[in-house]
Amino acid sequence: MGEHMFKKSASEEKANAVDEVEVVDKKADLGLQFINQHGGGIEITEEEDRHVRRKLDLFLMPILMPTFGLQYLDKVTISYAALYDFRSDLNLEGQQYSWAVSLFYVGYLVGEFPANYLLQKLPIGKFAAVNLFIWGGIVMLCAVAKNFAGIAALRFLMGFFEAGIPPCWIYITGMFYKASEQGARTPDVGHIETAVKKWQFVFLICGGFTVLWSVVVFLWLPDTPLNAKFLSDRERAVAIERVRQNRTGIKSTEFKWSQVAEAFRDPQV
Repeated sequence: MGEHMFKKSASEEKANAVDEVEVVDKKADLGLQFINQHGGGIEITEEEDRHVRRKLDLFLMPILMPTFGLQYLDKVTISYAALYDFRSDLNLEGQQYSWAVSLFYVGYLVGEFPANYLLQKLPIGKFAAVNLFIWGGIVMLCAVAKNFAGIAALRFLMGFFEAGIPPCWIYITGMFYKASEQGARTPDVGHIETAVKKWQFVFLICGGFTVLWSVVVFLWLPDTPLNAKFLSDRERAVAIERVRQNRTGIKSTEFKWSQVAEAFRDPQV
């Protein structure tokens, strides 16, 4: 009987061990899972490397570069609006205009941690698109601000939601490009006459374009090389193999506090 119990315990331990392996596999880097499903590491030719890189540039850069431009443009819309009676219409006094400008960066700082946490859990392309949509909508809402309190709150929220965009692009370039390739890839309203103030048009045009662009990002920006529709199955494997030397993986949904602590200890950060 004792021997039977011993065998049962050993078998249970083995089952538990298998379960643990399965859990670890589920949490493993998505790129590693994909490569393992295709028989492990693959040999890629120099021509394949160049072909996939050109294809990545063709599909990704037309999405990433305009978004960088929009990020800069929306950030400085308040400066353009100040040229068209923005301060007087909102009755901004003393340092209130400077505070409205600065609160964007306060929101940006506050939004950094939740944005980076959510990036571990959510599809990156969709997360970026939703942030773009909300951020563009907030820029448009600046056109209906009536006082300092309104514009201050909107500027804070604008920074909060924009904080998720740079990490998205860092993740995207890290997933699709080698470390040596990443560095290189990273309208006039003055004459409008209408009931809408000229400074309001600045917010509406810039924010509206950002909202429209969020749809493009949502539909076309891949979350990882694994669901890049413009790549064939072989090209996806090549894309993952190309960045193996980065030693950063593709994507894991597990948030590791040890990595947060390591980042704070890194003098380069």
